[in-house]
Amino acid sequence: MRQLAFAAVSLSLLAACGGGGGGGAGPGGGTCTSTKPLAVITPKVPAGGVPARRPVALDAALSYSYAGLALTYDWTIVSRPLASTAAVAGAGAAATFTPDVAGTYQVQLVVSDCQPSAATVVSFVAVELPPVAVVTAPVAVQLPAGAVTLDGTGSSDPNGDALTYQWTLAAPAGSAAAVTGANQASATFAPDVDGLYTATLQVTANGAASTASKQVAVYHPVTRVATRAFAAAYSAALDRLVVTDDTPSPVLRVIDPHAGTFSSVALGWAPHGLGLSPDGRSAAVSHDGYVSVVDLVALTVRTFAVSGLLGSDVAITGASGNVLAFPGGYAALRQVDLATGAVTDLPPLAAPYYAWAECRPQVSPDGKYVYRMDGDGIQVAQYPMPMTYGTYAPNTGTYSPRWGGPWLTADGARLLVGTGELYATTTMAATGGTLIQGAEFVDFDVAAHSGTAHRFVAVVHGYALAGDLRIYDDAAAPALLQQRFRPGVVEPGGDGSARPLTAYWNAAGTSYSVVLAYAGGIAIAEYAYP
Repeated sequence: MRQLAFAAVSLSLLAACGGGGGGGAGPGGGTCTSTKPLAVITPKVPAGGVPARRPVALDAALSYSYAGLALTYDWTIVSRPLASTAAVAGAGAAATFTPDVAGTYQVQLVVSDCQPSAATVVSFVAVELPPVAVVTAPVAVQLPAGAVTLDGTGSSDPNGDALTYQWTLAAPAGSAAAVTGANQASATFAPDVDGLYTATLQVTANGAASTASKQVAVYHPVTRVATRAFAAAYSAALDRLVVTDDTPSPVLRVIDPHAGTFSSVALGWAPHGLGLSPDGRSAAVSHDGYVSVVDLVALTVRTFAVSGLLGSDVAITGASGNVLAFPGGYAALRQVDLATGAVTDLPPLAAPYYAWAECRPQVSPDGKYVYRMDGDGIQVAQYPMPMTYGTYAPNTGTYSPRWGGPWLTADGARLLVGTGELYATTTMAATGGTLIQGAEFVDFDVAAHSGTAHRFVAVVHGYALAGDLRIYDDAAAPALLQQRFRPGVVEPGGDGSARPLTAYWNAAGTSYSVVLAYAGGIAIAEYAYP
């Protein structure tokens, strides 16, 4: 086995003569004097010693003739380990020697002009150094990924000894992936499930070994759609994803989430909020000063002028029902009667019941109530529909941070908020049930419920990857049934990070999907269940 030693380098001038001037070493022209030349070795010695079996440079360029005469150089190894046969190569100011075994070597230099110098000796300690393992691999790949290359060719041995290679792979639960070419400098593996794979390389040289590891994030397959999305919502009745975009012009797109194809409806203004009716056949889009209502089947649009409306979230109860717009802050809410076109300004909310921006309102399955987060995201609010001037008062739950949501259960009986708590919609009181158990401190970015599967799907806020996609049952005290690797979208050189826009279950409860926003557009990760 190798042991790391530290070199003690000593320059020992066995004898020296001072005085005299003269030129430096070089072709003649000077006159011989009684002053001996000076032998100087400038060693290039690493702090940890020199590697055994690797050439060592010897530099005598600073040696000096006081007579200005040309110098000759006599290099000698005066001490070496017993088993060594090392010798100096070269007879000039630059020479080398190769320490062939570990141990201490003393190299002597005598220079001469018209007389020899005193001898200068330098000590070198040759050591056995461990090899260095280096692994190069992709940061992230998307399934189906094919073969992922693990590159260990950057590994090296400081002593120049031949390397042997051994790769191992730690794969996520459920994976049967294994390394191909496990004893080669470069190897491959074929990921078969999403998750984190850790590849470890051990390199060995002359009995010494070192290791290096690399994690590869493998993401679930996605359907990519070349459109941006300000907001996204899913129509279970149509099995279509609805998004709004403004590039290159304002538009609402109705997307087939399986094929990635879409139809588009032009909008007259930049979109802000997006809401779907409970029957999934109509969409409301808010703009500055207007509301658009889109028939998602006929792909036609109606517009309504709403004076003073800015940056609003929006909810729609049906094609002939009402649209409720939440301008944000303490501004008055606006209600549009879609049958008559009448716009009603509802009284502004008093603190702390102001409309918090970027919390998507949810409409009950019967269209009689709208739910959303108010009061800077800390208050769960219920609004009866249609609302008439002076008759509404939000029925709220208790104070505590509730970032994200709300999300209704399929039957409209309960609300889930971002901190995992559940509320009964009949009383707007917390049920005592929560999706987050014990001391865990997480919030949800998106969530959805299936009444057919009796399951919740939720994506944890942030980007911790492992266990971020979760399935819970919908019992009174929900149980965590499954944790999966967070979905992502892999771009060349990227790490797969993407922002979740929404989540949904299909009508049969046999699959759930997460919609992601990334630089190239949106992507839909669909998972079979169970």
